[in-house]
Amino acid sequence: MRTLTIFFALLLFCLPGVVAQSNSTMQADSLSGHIQQQLDSIKLELQAAELQRLAEQTDTFRGDVTHVMEWTVGLIGGLIGLITIFLAISGVYWLKSQRQLREAIEAKVKETCTKIEDSLDTSIHAIFVQKQQDVRESINKIVETLSLPVPVEQTCEDDQRKLRKVSDEIRRLEQMGGTLTARDHLLRARKWMDDGLFMLALDAYNAAVTKDEKFMDAWFGQGYCLLHLDRFGEAIEAFDMVLEIKSDNFEALFNKGICFLKSKLYKEALEACKEALWIKTNHFDTLLLKGGCLAELKEYDDAIQTFDILLSRQSDDHRVIYNKARVYAMKGDKPAMLKALSDAIRYNNGYCKRVRAQDGMLFKPYWEDPDFQNVVCT
Repeated sequence: MRTLTIFFALLLFCLPGVVAQSNSTMQADSLSGHIQQQLDSIKLELQAAELQRLAEQTDTFRGDVTHVMEWTVGLIGGLIGLITIFLAISGVYWLKSQRQLREAIEAKVKETCTKIEDSLDTSIHAIFVQKQQDVRESINKIVETLSLPVPVEQTCEDDQRKLRKVSDEIRRLEQMGGTLTARDHLLRARKWMDDGLFMLALDAYNAAVTKDEKFMDAWFGQGYCLLHLDRFGEAIEAFDMVLEIKSDNFEALFNKGICFLKSKLYKEALEACKEALWIKTNHFDTLLLKGGCLAELKEYDDAIQTFDILLSRQSDDHRVIYNKARVYAMKGDKPAMLKALSDAIRYNNGYCKRVRAQDGMLFKPYWEDPDFQNVVCT
């Protein structure tokens, strides 16, 4: 009983402290919760303020971008406007300059026509007098070409006939009053060329190309006359004019090759032959010319092969056989040379003289050879 009383006494003594301790703990917990709520509230307010600031910055940036875009669009529009104005002004100025140019040309044409009309009679007379002088100079050249040391009355009948034709042509020119066209000059040149009067024909061809610079037939005739007058450089220039008008003119290429060969420009001659053969692959005389070029370039085997191709088509062509003999002489192949030379002389005895004249230096090493003498002198 006594123990129980002590227990209750102790309990009553400790109970207020326990209760007070419990109340303190509860108050601390309540205060902690309140502080936490305050902190959360402050955090939310700070986040809201940050979001508000970011939103304001975004709006400001968007406004700046919009302003820049509007300024850029305005600038581009202004530039387009300036370009349009510039083009318009340029177009107006161009039209004005074109109109002024056209008016100036028309005025110049009228002035030129007036001058031509004013001086027509004088010009025709001057041209006619000059043409008469040119014709007479050509006659003098012909006389020199024909080597006539005696008066015309004492020349041979053929020369008299040619000079009479020249005199008739002069009278015809006088009757026409110097009004020949390019075609007239061409026909006149062809008649003189047919008679072998290359100097007169050349003058006529020159007159034709003066009238018409694109007259291809006149340029070709000029080159052909110059070729026969041994003026090879000028002839090549004339044939080049033909090729400038018509690049695949076979005759111009072929005759150009002849000029190069006679000028001893063998590489250029060979190139001209090759170009001509592109147009006419099997042209006989062009292949003959090609073989001669190859021989002069010391390509003897190719030259002989070219001549053999021609002989397979025409075995009795003395020109091919003789040129083949020349190649063998260049090579120093005496037996083959004698055989070819004998065949060529058999078809054309004129080669006996050519061997000692035109090709004398080529065959000179064989002059004293008995076998060579038997072939040439038979």
